[in-house]
Amino acid sequence: MTWGIAYPSPEHEMPLPAGWVPGAAVEAPSAAGLSRIAPETSVPQLTLTTAIEAAELLLFRSDLRSTLEGVAVCAVGRALSAHPEVNFTLVERAGGPAIVPVASSSVELLVLCDDGLRSATVDADDARSLSDVRDAVAAAVDELRCGRVPTQERRAALSLRTFALSGAAGPSTVEPPASSALVLGRLCGETKTMQVELSVDARVVDAAQASRLFATIVRLLERPYRRLH
Repeated sequence: MTWGIAYPSPEHEMPLPAGWVPGAAVEAPSAAGLSRIAPETSVPQLTLTTAIEAAELLLFRSDLRSTLEGVAVCAVGRALSAHPEVNFTLVERAGGPAIVPVASSSVELLVLCDDGLRSATVDADDARSLSDVRDAVAAAVDELRCGRVPTQERRAALSLRTFALSGAAGPSTVEPPASSALVLGRLCGETKTMQVELSVDARVVDAAQASRLFATIVRLLERPYRRLH
């Protein structure tokens, strides 16, 4: 895995206070404290990339009778459940930005439709079965591509883009209130490998947390039979 710091340097990261536990809201610095951080269009971002072995992933997708989107959402949901310290969003409040926990391991799925990019949020908590998550993903994609707006919207800490599989996506970009973004790249048929990229908002997730989350996602995608349940 390789690190790439998009903007700016890690000195802009916001460490969590001593004694913090997952599930507790943390107030971010005041607007003055964020004066060196660019607007939402330029989130202070850290990026991890790697190429994964995808042979087992493709077999698992077939056995689950799922799309790659469905398997990826399952994997990300399990990873968020294993790392509650990154399951946070950054929201604007009257007193300034605040880091707010997300109650479930929801994933924002970005879908490329005829009229542009649209999104739906799927509950992928590890309490749900893989088949339930698979069906929820399929229903959400169908709704979006038929032009319907999903009836229930949840907040999600992570957004997932899989339309890179068709060569239609650029690099992962974090867009608040999400604090992280994952992109699955195009499959290389000869080597059965896939490029995977995770970016995080450095104000919410630090380098160590991002590395642990990414390592878990990679393990789940590469060895779904052993690890994804």
